Amino acid sequence: MAPVSSPITLGGKAPRSLLALPTCRKGAPWPAPHAVVMAPVSSTLIPCINVLLWLSSPLLCVICLFVTPACEVWAPAPGEGLHLALCGDHDLLQGEVHLWDVIQVQAAELSLFILSLLVLRLQSLPDELLAQSAALCHLLCCDVPSLVMAASILVVSLHDWGEPIALSQDDVVSAVRTSLSRPPQMLCSAPMSSGLYDWTFHLLLQQLTQDSRLFPAVAGESALLWQSVCILLRFSSIRAPLEGDTPREDEIQKPQWKLLSARGLVTFLHLALITSVQDPNHFVGLIGSPGSPVVASLTRLLRPGFLDHVIAVCQVSGWNVPQTLSEVVNLVCQLLCIPLSLEISGDTLDGILQALRQEEVVTSLLQACGLLLEGQMETPLCLLGRLVLMKDEFLSQFSSKASSSDDVVSWLKRAVWSGPDSVVIELLTLLSHLIRASSTNSSLVQKILGDWNQLLLQHLQSPDAEMRSAACSLAGNLSRLGQWLSVPVVENLVACLSHPDNRVRKSAAFAVGNCIFHKSCTGDDARWVSFAASQLLMLLRDPQAKTRVHAATALGNLETLFSDGDDQLMEMSQALLHAALTDHEEPVRLASVIALRSLIGIPNICQQLHSLNARERLSASLTEEKRLSSPLVHHSHRLLQQLTPGSS
Repeated sequence: MAPVSSPITLGGKAPRSLLALPTCRKGAPWPAPHAVVMAPVSSTLIPCINVLLWLSSPLLCVICLFVTPACEVWAPAPGEGLHLALCGDHDLLQGEVHLWDVIQVQAAELSLFILSLLVLRLQSLPDELLAQSAALCHLLCCDVPSLVMAASILVVSLHDWGEPIALSQDDVVSAVRTSLSRPPQMLCSAPMSSGLYDWTFHLLLQQLTQDSRLFPAVAGESALLWQSVCILLRFSSIRAPLEGDTPREDEIQKPQWKLLSARGLVTFLHLALITSVQDPNHFVGLIGSPGSPVVASLTRLLRPGFLDHVIAVCQVSGWNVPQTLSEVVNLVCQLLCIPLSLEISGDTLDGILQALRQEEVVTSLLQACGLLLEGQMETPLCLLGRLVLMKDEFLSQFSSKASSSDDVVSWLKRAVWSGPDSVVIELLTLLSHLIRASSTNSSLVQKILGDWNQLLLQHLQSPDAEMRSAACSLAGNLSRLGQWLSVPVVENLVACLSHPDNRVRKSAAFAVGNCIFHKSCTGDDARWVSFAASQLLMLLRDPQAKTRVHAATALGNLETLFSDGDDQLMEMSQALLHAALTDHEEPVRLASVIALRSLIGIPNICQQLHSLNARERLSASLTEEKRLSSPLVHHSHRLLQQLTPGSS
């Protein structure tokens, strides 16, 4: 090794000045690439981030800067800077520097920052640094938050470079608790526009990826992590909403992005999701506990006011806005889906749903989806549909917001007409439920769909079975309201009766039955009625009970479309009687009996049922029925009365 030059001093003493960059007077050349300028660090050290910017300059990237524990200024020979940095940090990593010495702590912190930056920049790491990597565990366990934070950044940087450092459970817990115990008084901003706590959460995520045995320990710190994130996002003033409260957008303050960036928030949400999936019951206990800020925090992350802050900071930092928005919204929705997908106690579920209702999460979801690309909406729409199906209050929130917002209607219409199949399916299902819940919602559905005959025709011809099923269900619910359906739509519904997918057959039988009963189809019925009847007869033997129920109901509705004496009518009555007597599912037997009651008004049908000994056979089946007051028994007795000679 070449000899190291003597310390540069002023007046024989080391200067007590701020760490400074090599400056260049106008017209003067830049210092030689090997020059290193270092000054002692005082407790008033400021804009040290300039050091990092200077180091990252392409012109000076070969210059290595290091603050020695002795606080001297060194100008090493070329190539020795990094070696000196490593040697100087050796004492610190071995615990030989007194952590209560402010100047030395600051020097150590800067040293770790600089090493992290070099790791992020270098294509290969020197053996000296790799040899010292394990000793970083000592720093992670110290009680100085700024050093723990700086050490975390270096550990994460080494891991990303390809040199992971395995930490024990105690090391991980200690690092997290110390980092989050109080805001660290850092000399430098975190690199790459990140927040300081981004690296704490990144460290946890890396360690969990390396060692799954850490999951219980990290899950045990969940309450602390959520509480800290609430403070960093300025959600710490969250209170439990009162009945009738309306969330106010002006409650969303600008987060402390220098402590937790938008990308750091995404990292935290990833961390929260994997730990929650690993131990969902622990997460349910956390989210459902009285006074927990988790539900309120998650719903506030979906508010337009907060997402506006995310957009703004991404634009300033040069991050991908659509990607970041999508990750925040989708991760929040995945976390909220966890308690809804588990079998939990009714009281716990009711408490969570009440909190979501009071936070008007449906309103926030509708607004958040408007900020996403169409291919990023599936998970939020899944959550939206699940909530709307669970509680009428959520359905009311959806209807109210969509009715009052042209922006919401605009993206709903755009998505249902041209969105990805998964998004369209979710929307068709949601709109079906909206119509089924109340006829007053039909005007809103028409506003969203526009020409629904064209839309239904498009989706009924889709190769995707789930899409066809959703389109059939929507057509059936529109028919229930007496809405007009074109002949091509009805013909496509009838064609779906023979589809190989049982979901499509079930929905098509439901839709065709409603079209016939509510007379919502027009045109020359003869073109499709006969084929529909033959297909419905086949569906009475379908393996799915619900499909058989819909088929029996639809056959009963066909009586007005056939003339007396039609051969198909005779076949229908015989098949329905067989189903009423022999089907092993009571709902199918009930639907068949009701259908026969509808058809018995046709003289030839009544005669055929007598010839089939329907009265005696029905009476015999009733003696085997244990529940004397069931709907099946009631309608069977009414059918027997209709079969009795001389009955009106």
